[in-house]
Amino acid sequence: MRYNAFIFDLDGTLLDSMDLWYKVDRDFLAKRGFEPDEEYTDFVKSTSIEDGALYTKTRFDLPESCDEIISEWNDAVFHGYACEVELKSGAARFLKEIKARGGKIACATALMKKNALAALQRCGVAELFDVFVTLEDMEKGVDKTTPDIFEEAAARLGTAPADTVVFEDVKAAVQGASKGGFVTCAFYDDVGSGGAGGWKEMKACADFSAKTWDDAFLLFVC
Repeated sequence: MRYNAFIFDLDGTLLDSMDLWYKVDRDFLAKRGFEPDEEYTDFVKSTSIEDGALYTKTRFDLPESCDEIISEWNDAVFHGYACEVELKSGAARFLKEIKARGGKIACATALMKKNALAALQRCGVAELFDVFVTLEDMEKGVDKTTPDIFEEAAARLGTAPADTVVFEDVKAAVQGASKGGFVTCAFYDDVGSGGAGGWKEMKACADFSAKTWDDAFLLFVC
């Protein structure tokens, strides 16, 4: 293989999970006789869970406290990752082949660690990862627009950024990894990549691009 170290995002990259978050919102509001509109969805997907809960409570005049709303959301999300979310087609084959050839594997995700591990364990690939890093491991305020989380993953792997490939489905995260000198591969997702226009922009700022894990296999394994 040309590269022997790989860092993977989970939501929208390895995991076909982006619809789960919309499902949690829909089900939560449906139980209370409401439906999420575009304004609601745009706000809660772009803010913290605390601010999202306050917005939800205020907008729909809910009797639950913000902590109760967050707890219900977290329970529903955990159930989704533990019982429903699947790997994207070809992802398991890619991971297993890398490992069989002596490659090092890490994940760098915004997911809570318990959700990430629940999904990867049920899908039978958790043991393939040498390193797990989540934003819970980073200083408060750090996100993927900076290379911090990727640098932490590489440090734990013991690899240099220039020798490590980062897979991401969101343009801002691809750019964040690039700032740290990592090799980047834009990976397509219907939601994360922002449609045809967003995908074109992602490809332009990445070293490589792949629409499927079969494409990635041809790029990095064959």
